Amino acid sequence: MTHAAGKIMSLRLPYCLPDGRRLLFFSQGTSNNNPEAGIYCLDLASRQAERVAHEVGEGRFVPPDHLIFFRGRNLMAQGFDAKDCRVTGQPVFIAENVSFNPDRNTGEFAVSESGMLAYQRAGVAAKSQLTLFGADGNRLGVVGQPESFGDEVMLSPDDRKVATTITDSEGLTSLWVYDLASGVGKRLTIGSKYAGAGGPAWSPNGKQLAFDVVVSQEDTLFVQASDGSSSPRSLFKDNTAKQPNSWSPDGKSLAFDAQLNTGASLWLLPLEGNQNPRRTDSVG
Repeated sequence: MTHAAGKIMSLRLPYCLPDGRRLLFFSQGTSNNNPEAGIYCLDLASRQAERVAHEVGEGRFVPPDHLIFFRGRNLMAQGFDAKDCRVTGQPVFIAENVSFNPDRNTGEFAVSESGMLAYQRAGVAAKSQLTLFGADGNRLGVVGQPESFGDEVMLSPDDRKVATTITDSEGLTSLWVYDLASGVGKRLTIGSKYAGAGGPAWSPNGKQLAFDVVVSQEDTLFVQASDGSSSPRSLFKDNTAKQPNSWSPDGKSLAFDAQLNTGASLWLLPLEGNQNPRRTDSVG
């Protein structure tokens, strides 16, 4: 019915309004300050959309006259005129510390037609233990203490370290490197700017790690010294979801995949000279 264009990264999370002629959806801009981002109302007949509220997450209509949405991790409610598709009055706080997925701009909550609210609190993910196994499948030992580790666990080229992610009590993810012999872990990414770091990829000599983070709704590829001796350095950013996968054997290029409107695509990013990525293939 409508599509993303210009400074809009994607359109998502549609909710039909009671009249069946319009729906609410979330328009994700290339940055939180993009005036075109927010909650929109789409007329299905004319295919014209108008912004209802400049928020950073989805909006859900609750009969008879309220709009529910996020501000940070707080759930808010505001009056909503479904006939004219506009908010009324001032927003009020209804729940705090609600689980919110910034990658999808959606949260874990539901509201019944009678006004009953159910939601999941943001909290610590289930803890697991880094464990070493031999090629024969036998357990060799554990590394460090149980933590809320992510799915990505990448061994260094010399098999002496492992890069992974840990989610803290506020639901923010950071990049860590563990020494397999001592079991000691070192946090690499510090600060909310790098929250959500993922996809660690080791350089051939093991001295650097590439990873991606969404900064101001732009997916950014970074590189950082694996011993934490330097701050992350931005390599490339745009509004497509990306993940670094591997480095070329000479360490001069980084291979990554990106999700475009036409499907997944594969890219090579030169790390020296002209750092313009080159598309190598696509899967529609």
